[in-house]
Amino acid sequence: MQPSILRRGLAVSAVSALAVTGLTMAPAHAVGPDVAFISIYNPTHRVSTRLDADTSHSITLVAAADNSDSPTVSFEYNTDPAAGPATAGWTGIGVSPTYANGIARAEWSPSNLNGRSISVRLVAETVDGISYAIRNNVAVSGDSSAVNAVHLDSLTGGYFVQPYADSSRTKTLKPVSGTTSATGGSVELSWWRASDDTFQGQTDAAVSPLDLKSSGFPSTESVAGGEFNGALDISAYGADPGDLLLVGARRDTDDVSPPVTLYAQTLTAASATMDSPTSTGTPVEIRATDQSMNPIAGAEVRRQSDGSLVGYTDGEGIAIAKQPNSSSETYYVNATDNNAYEGGTDQATSMVTTGAFTPTASDTEVRLADGDVFDDDEYAAGDVALQVVDQNGDPFTGVDQVSYTLYPTGTTPPAPTTASTDANGRLVVPFAPSGPDGEYTLEFTGPASTAFPAEHSQTFVAGQAALSLSPGSGVAASGGEITFKGSLAVDGSPLPGRAVAITYKRGVELVPGSGADAGMTGVGGALSATVTTGAKGTFTVTVDDPAEAGNPTETGGKLSAATANNVASGESTVTGNAQESTSSTAEFGSGKGGVKVTLKGASKAGGPDKLAVVTPKSVQGEQVTVLRKVGKGKWTAVVTKRLGAAGLKLALKDPNGAKVVLYKATIVTSDRVKSTTSKILKLK
Repeated sequence: MQPSILRRGLAVSAVSALAVTGLTMAPAHAVGPDVAFISIYNPTHRVSTRLDADTSHSITLVAAADNSDSPTVSFEYNTDPAAGPATAGWTGIGVSPTYANGIARAEWSPSNLNGRSISVRLVAETVDGISYAIRNNVAVSGDSSAVNAVHLDSLTGGYFVQPYADSSRTKTLKPVSGTTSATGGSVELSWWRASDDTFQGQTDAAVSPLDLKSSGFPSTESVAGGEFNGALDISAYGADPGDLLLVGARRDTDDVSPPVTLYAQTLTAASATMDSPTSTGTPVEIRATDQSMNPIAGAEVRRQSDGSLVGYTDGEGIAIAKQPNSSSETYYVNATDNNAYEGGTDQATSMVTTGAFTPTASDTEVRLADGDVFDDDEYAAGDVALQVVDQNGDPFTGVDQVSYTLYPTGTTPPAPTTASTDANGRLVVPFAPSGPDGEYTLEFTGPASTAFPAEHSQTFVAGQAALSLSPGSGVAASGGEITFKGSLAVDGSPLPGRAVAITYKRGVELVPGSGADAGMTGVGGALSATVTTGAKGTFTVTVDDPAEAGNPTETGGKLSAATANNVASGESTVTGNAQESTSSTAEFGSGKGGVKVTLKGASKAGGPDKLAVVTPKSVQGEQVTVLRKVGKGKWTAVVTKRLGAAGLKLALKDPNGAKVVLYKATIVTSDRVKSTTSKILKLK
């Protein structure tokens, strides 16, 4: 149980916030109000002014200051991301926060700070002093950033204690909904615990695509975004009616709700809404509501005909049944742990009678064979098309008319073109890959045969792709490995699901190594393989150099990547080849290879001088030159030959009888070995 938002007796985070002010603190009470920063709780302290709700480009600032001290509160920012209370440059945000139940809250639109890292603080002032709660290293981003924003809808205080012990469902759940600039994935929901300033009860809420208004009424312009709803688990909160609760939502950035006063929900009504029939049945939404007509999350829904389970209501109080076409059914929301319907206790819907499914032309969808990002060289006539679909989203056959406009985004749109589909309900949209690289906008209507054809807009990116490998020159120790990251993108947008052919050409391994042996690992082959770019248009390749005695250097390796032909298969319709290539070099170890050369020999009067050049086996096949001294400081080459596994043996004509002859042997410089000379050998 938690009877107030911020208790007297400071949380650890609040003590830290007060400590940096330099204010004195008594054991049981701090001079000035207790404070804690609540919002911007995501680990990297990111905020975004991207559109995350109708007409909203703001971020939410939320902090707590003990209301027993009746403080005056305000928010300020500093362009120093590590600013402390005494750092110069603190500036008011220009928005007066609301303050109630110990919570200060402000909606702030710092678009002029996009791309910067700043500090934000709450200032809470009483007659006893001033306290600060500071959030450092706050990274601000906007519409052009990939950082997603998130926004919570207005919350009601209702919570539902599940009574379904037989199915192990006894949580305390609260419905939560909102919007985000993301179009998929999930948003993490949680509730704030004042005792340690943390968010608890993490629950993932799935994101469904939703067009978000980009400006206020009456504008109909919109941007792609998403909505979410979830059943937040607040069991550990120990909820009692009258308690105050703060809810948080996180998706890259975060949002925190105003405090809501909790009340226990009583199942009061159930209703059913039938959707249009589909080829596989008719979706029926069963909604559970409480005494205030607010949605109940986690309520059990069953079919009255046989008592079978439909499911449990979501954050909007809805469970969806798939009812057979041309059938009748009544549903009930179970109020107890007894599965069978109990009149007067459980809440039943009215009877739902479904109709037969008859396909009709309902809307138009874009068909982009190569996805919403493609290379000009991948494009083939027909890759951009419109398809009339039925109410089930399946292709609808038959000739119909649609209107469309295709133009580079940001330019003046041409007049719409109205054309007829083919007998399969398909219309090819002409596209010129020779046009400018970048984003294109395709505006189109639903089929003319519908009463009120819908208007749609979709963008795609086309142009010359860029294929890259990083690092461009990979270096590792002998016996190590180098991981290369590849990227394929058009105008900065990734190309996923593309085949890329990878080859590795070995270089030269220096002595004491015997031969180049580095190769690729983890891609199905030592010297060649085909990889597929991931969702972000990337792939990785690791080149490994086997460890060897002496740690020889291996240099001159070349990793090459080239886009390959894509063939449509399964769910992928990508075809063609972007015709892009790149390469990087690989080097393991450093320095030229060198070996010790020993020259031995013997001579007899009247006989030849017998010489032996002794070298390690690793230089087999390299050349050695034997030299003889012919004068003061002068040497002449006698013979140059290739070394065998054990070196080289020679018999040379004695040039001067009983006089002393000086010899030396020198390894000839090559790609594998540097020149090395033996000690001088004296023979008579």
